[in-house]
This record gives sequence, structure tokens and C-alpha cells, in this order.
Amino acid sequence: MKLIELSCNHPSFKTLQFNPEGLTLIIGDANGQSKDGSSNGVGKTLSLGLIHHCLGAKINSKLKTAVPDWQFRLRFSLRGREYSITRSGDGTLLFLDNKAISLNDLRGWLNDSGVFRLDPEVPGLSFRSLFSRFARYTKEDCLDPLLTKKEEEADGKLRSLYLLGVDCSLAAAKKRDKTHLNEIKKTKATWRTDSILKDIFRAGANPKVRFEWLEQEIPRLTEELHSYQVAEIIGC
Repeated sequence: MKLIELSCNHPSFKTLQFNPEGLTLIIGDANGQSKDGSSNGVGKTLSLGLIHHCLGAKINSKLKTAVPDWQFRLRFSLRGREYSITRSGDGTLLFLDNKAISLNDLRGWLNDSGVFRLDPEVPGLSFRSLFSRFARYTKEDCLDPLLTKKEEEADGKLRSLYLLGVDCSLAAAKKRDKTHLNEIKKTKATWRTDSILKDIFRAGANPKVRFEWLEQEIPRLTEELHSYQVAEIIGC
């Protein structure tokens, strides 16, 4: 994937043209640096955020509030063909090559586009999860070389190994085992507190046993229903 242009239908937005060859650098003004050494107002973070926005990121609350009806357009080339994605600030409008598309379908298209070779045997791989490792948007994304913001440690290591071309079958197996173990722990905790689940378990999976158990329960539930009162009626 090679980025070509980032534009907007609002005249105050300055179109960003990406260099056809080599790198495109957005450099801040050294004279306008803040106390922490950063240079604000140039458009570095905004440009990266808008690229994420057009490439299927979750709704950005700041964009949704500030410019809900602005339409941002990202042009890029892939395997020798040019594409464009247009998305409004609030995310309600989304187009792929000027044809309306849902966010889920766009993410599916990106997964199948061939930007990344996604191995179906490796869990947790998607265009979004891998792209975010190259285009780290927030400060939290840059704190750890293996993890991005809100990413589980197992997922971060697995995706990093995959991008490095390392055999990650053992890491994938560990993740599956960990997920299964968490499900068992959750079920165990539910069993301790859910009386209905205990009753169902005691009744067994045999249909005949289950039927007999339900026949015993129906009279009891019917009696409770008839005797149920929301509040005591007091005469005036």
C-alpha cells in the first residue's frame, strides 16, 4: 500500500500530497517548540489520525464533535491500482471508490486486500491490528516496542513474532490455552453463584430426566406466581 493524497471537502483543510518516491516528512517549526520539546499545530498527529480514520479505525470522538460533517478522502495505490476511501468526521458516511460501504465490510476488504498476508491459523490477525503497529497514533502506542494501547500482552507478542517471520505456532497455542483457561475460570465462578445453573446441571442432559425435572418445577413455579404480590394493598 502506498499513500497518494489526503484531502477534505472543506476549503480550510490543506491537502497533503505524499511523495511518490521515498519518505514524506512532516516537520515542526523549531521556533515554535513547547517546553517539552514538541512542536504543536503543524498537523503531524492530525494527519496520522485521519489516515487511521479513513483506514477503518473506531470513531474519533474529537473529530465527531469538532467536524462531524467534514469528509476526508485518502487516496492510495495497491498492487498497481488506485483506490480511495472517503469518511465523514462522525463516521456516518463511508465510501470505498465512491460506493457506500459499512465499517465492517471496509475492514473485511482491507483484511482481504493483500496489504498483509493474514494466516488463518494464527488468531488475532487483521489489517487494523497489524497496521497499528506501523502507524502508532497515541503516546501509549509508543511506550513498548511489542505492545500498542489496550493490547493484551499475548496478542502483542504474537503479532510481533508474526511480522518478524518467526514460527509463532507455540505462541498461538499458548494464547488458545490461555483463552480456554479463562473461560473455565469464568464458568467456575458462575457455577458458584448461579443457582439456576446448578439446578440445570443436576437435572442432567438426558431429555427424559430434563422433562421429569421440569414437570416437578412447573407446579412450584405456578404456585409462586399465583401467590406473588407486588405490594400489600391497604384500604383507605
